[in-house]
Formats: sequence, C-alpha cells, structure tokens
Amino acid sequence: MKRVLIWVTIGYILEILLIFHGSMWEVGVLVYYVWLLEQKADKKFLKKVLIYDALLLAFLMGYYWRLGSHFQEGRGTFILEVPIHEVKVKGDLLQFMGREVKSGEWLVSFYRLSQLEVKESWLNRGQSLLIKVTGELKVPNAANNLGGFNYRQFLEREEIYWTLSVDRLQILGNMRGPLAVLSNVRKAIYCSLEGMGEPIIGNYVKALFFNERLE
Repeated sequence: MKRVLIWVTIGYILEILLIFHGSMWEVGVLVYYVWLLEQKADKKFLKKVLIYDALLLAFLMGYYWRLGSHFQEGRGTFILEVPIHEVKVKGDLLQFMGREVKSGEWLVSFYRLSQLEVKESWLNRGQSLLIKVTGELKVPNAANNLGGFNYRQFLEREEIYWTLSVDRLQILGNMRGPLAVLSNVRKAIYCSLEGMGEPIIGNYVKALFFNERLE
C-alpha cells in the first residue's frame, strides 16, 4: 500500500503541474505513465495507481474548466466574434469586446488606428464582425490607490479576465448568429437616435435603453 501511495502522489503532482503550468510538464507525465505500464506484471498495483490517478485527473479537469479563464499572459493570435455595438472609437484608439471562437471567452481589445479615414470607416460600420487579431494578453489593471476604480474587478464581474493590446488586425468577414443580429439591430437603432432632430430626446432614450450617460 505504501508503494501505491508514493506513486499515486507522484502522479498527482505531475498532473497538477501539467494542467496549471502548461506543456513543459508533458514529458514528465509521459515518462511517468510509460513507467507505470511497464509494471504490468504487478496488475494489482497498476490497477490501483491508474484508478486513483484517473479520479484525480477527472476532478482537476472539471475544476480547470470551471475557472474563469483558459488563457495565459503573453502574445497570441485569436479569432474574435465582435458584436458591432461593442465597437468604440475614442480619438485614434479603437476599443472592442469580442468572443474568442474556440473557448467562448470574452476579451477587451485595444488597437491604435493610424489614419482618420480608417477611424471613419469603423464608426460607420453597421454589421458585427469576425476579426483575426494578434497582440499581447494582459491582466487588467487593479486600483492603484485606496478607493480608486478597480478596472480588473469591474471586468471580472462580467466574466472578462484579459485585455488584449492588438498590433495586427484582419477582418475575416461578418459575424453570424442571433447575437450578431441583435447587435446589428441595436447599432441601427442607436444610429437613428444619433440622427434625430431633437438631441435631448435622443440622449434620454440612449441613456434609458443603452445605459449611456447624459451629456
């Protein structure tokens, strides 16, 4: 039994390191299981270790997928579904929130526009987009002083755990699906309010339905 506990513990440690610290531990896990399978002469020992390791692995995988994020800090390339109402332009800074197609995780992205014409083209878009982006994933900033606005906490309440500083952006096409349709309709309504002859009424409607502050 002592021998079983020792090897089960080794397996536990390797599985935890693999799941939470990435592929650098793949070789260690592979060597461990190759060694275990070589112990086929002792079937009782092999069966116990494999059962205990399998139970832990199932638990760890379930726990991992319940975590808020599956990404790691650093550079990466992502394909994002971007609802058009989540696209904002402030000066030369393009900000958009998009859903990564593989994981379903949302990212807040920032991209520096280079030309005024490009800025106008983003402001005039009416369709949700499928975008390929490359950039640096970063943990959002927390409050720097006591009582200050905590951007990280604010995003985490929306189940968003990363900001992406984009340096390459490619539009692949239009986003499809119910979310895209709703976003397109929302943007169309918003634009019609922008063009109203009575700006005060338009601003009140935007504040009521789009949670936009009155100016």
